[in-house]
Amino acid sequence: MSFLKMLLPIFLLVTFTGCSNTYSIESLKVDLEEKGYIVSSYETEEFFIPTKTKRLKVNEETLYIYMFRSKLKMETAASQIDPNGAHYTSGSKVKSVSWVKPPSFYKRGRIIVQYFGEDEKVISDLTDILGEQFAGVKK
Repeated sequence: MSFLKMLLPIFLLVTFTGCSNTYSIESLKVDLEEKGYIVSSYETEEFFIPTKTKRLKVNEETLYIYMFRSKLKMETAASQIDPNGAHYTSGSKVKSVSWVKPPSFYKRGRIIVQYFGEDEKVISDLTDILGEQFAGVKK
């Protein structure tokens, strides 16, 4: 019995620490639908960050979801986006973009979410779901 008591805290630590590492595009879809959005998913080619990318249509707004195999790879990619969201640096390569609309970048688990737009409800809900934006134009 004491062996089980010793294992329980370890199990809980591993289980709940891993939760944020496993957040994925599927988790995001569920969270957005729970907030009342109609969510459609579309395949797309690599966009700004060189990784597997999907486009989500959230009501009339568009999100780009950059997906990674691990939280570590996601954090590495996030650190390569400059604070205003216009440049992505990987090694000696720099990708610069002039966005038509101001971008906002969020991250959680194994995904980076890019939103182009100024809808205050979408921004508020993304912040609730994903946390504060880490790059892009602050709104």
